[in-house]
Amino acid sequence: MKRKSLLIILLLSITASFTWYMSKKSMFNEASPVTNISNGGFSLYKTKIHITDKNGQLIYSILAEKAYQDPAKKLLELDNISIDYMKENQDSWNLKADSGEISEDKINILLKGNVILNNEIADRYPNLISTDELNLKTEVSLISSEHLVKIFFRYGNLETIGIEMDLDGEILNLKSSIYGKFNY
Repeated sequence: MKRKSLLIILLLSITASFTWYMSKKSMFNEASPVTNISNGGFSLYKTKIHITDKNGQLIYSILAEKAYQDPAKKLLELDNISIDYMKENQDSWNLKADSGEISEDKINILLKGNVILNNEIADRYPNLISTDELNLKTEVSLISSEHLVKIFFRYGNLETIGIEMDLDGEILNLKSSIYGKFNY
């Protein structure tokens, strides 16, 4: 009887070990195609991206309804974007757009479709900028556009073809075809 019990325990142990080994082996086989997912790009929903300065200070906080990447383009494409720009003791801006692209090095962000740039500090100017396309250079906090740009101030507005502006408030260059209206 003892021999029979010992033989059954040994047989059950071997079966359990074999089953465990096969389950681990099948897990690795199933997981291996997942490791190649980056070669085909990726897609994320409700994405949050942070860009910091060299000291780790948060400068840009980017929210997107959808982010997807095509490795051939080396760009991160975004849908329904909201970008908060913040610097300690300085202006705070919010940018919104229908879509956009972030370069692989995160230095350039191209915003497209109903681009709105809103100044969060009410007594600073300009208060609001709108255009169809806007490029943001993150390292120098510079925005630019070659399209029609509408700029709104407290007591008036300007329209221009092309703009270049430092988000820290130092520079506002209007390029051409400038038209404005102010009420004092």
